Amino acid sequence: MNHTIICVESLPKEEAWVLFKCVVGERVEIEAKLKPIAMKVAEECGGLPLILQVVGKALKYEENFKEWEKALYNTEKNATLGIDSKANEKNQSFYYVVCSQKTLRLN
Repeated sequence: MNHTIICVESLPKEEAWVLFKCVVGERVEIEAKLKPIAMKVAEECGGLPLILQVVGKALKYEENFKEWEKALYNTEKNATLGIDSKANEKNQSFYYVVCSQKTLRLN
């Protein structure tokens, strides 16, 4: 069984924001109160496309501003691990997905 490794680089901040907006929707641009929180959430995803999509989908239909603030808090808390190397980046990508599924659940 052959395996192919595909490396996905982190996106620059501007491209990460565009991807996040595509997942969540243009409302993050329209709602003035929401935009700064949404931009910070996207930034805390470290430019990792999978994480941007997972977190974006978790928040896509969320109307409660307090839940967006909670999501920001949780992404900041999980981002404290830092991504310092390419090898570490691959391991932490999985961790971010797991954390985003657990901590972004909007109860």
